Amino acid sequence: MIENFDCTQFITFDSTTAVIDIERLLERFKLIGFELVLDCNIRQVKKEYFKKYVKQHFIELKDDEFMGEFEDWEELDNPPRKIGDFIREINSLIDSNVIQRVTIMLTLFAEEGTTAVENIEVSKNNIKKGLYSMSKHNFEVWTNNLVLEIVD
Repeated sequence: MIENFDCTQFITFDSTTAVIDIERLLERFKLIGFELVLDCNIRQVKKEYFKKYVKQHFIELKDDEFMGEFEDWEELDNPPRKIGDFIREINSLIDSNVIQRVTIMLTLFAEEGTTAVENIEVSKNNIKKGLYSMSKHNFEVWTNNLVLEIVD
C-alpha cells in the first residue's frame, strides 16, 4: 500500500549540543502554535520521503492549518502573521549558534513516486523569499513540497 501525507512542516539540522538543550530552544515554536514531534514519533512515510535531506536532528513542527497560510500570502514582503512568526523563530534558532546545516521542509501533499520536491538553497536573509515558493501567488516557482536549505 502506498502511503502519503499532507500539510506538514519539518526542520532538520546538525548540532553538538545536548538534545535537552535543543528541545528547550525549539520550545519557542510551541508559543506560535506548533506541536513538536521528535524523530522517534514521526511517521515512517514522512522520514522516507525526505530521507535524502535529513540531518542529525529531524523534528516535525505540527500544525495542520499552517500550510493554509501560504494560500493567503499575496506579496513577498507582506507574509501572514504566522509565517512571519515562523521566519522569526527560524532566524532566532540559527542565531543561537548551537545548530548547523538547517533545512526546512514544507509539504502540501507528498506521495513517493507521485509528487516532486523543489530543493532551494537560500541564505539566512532570504528565508522569506524561499518560503514564498509555496505561495499560490508566486508564479516563478510553485511546488507541493519544498526543501529549503539555509546556507551561510
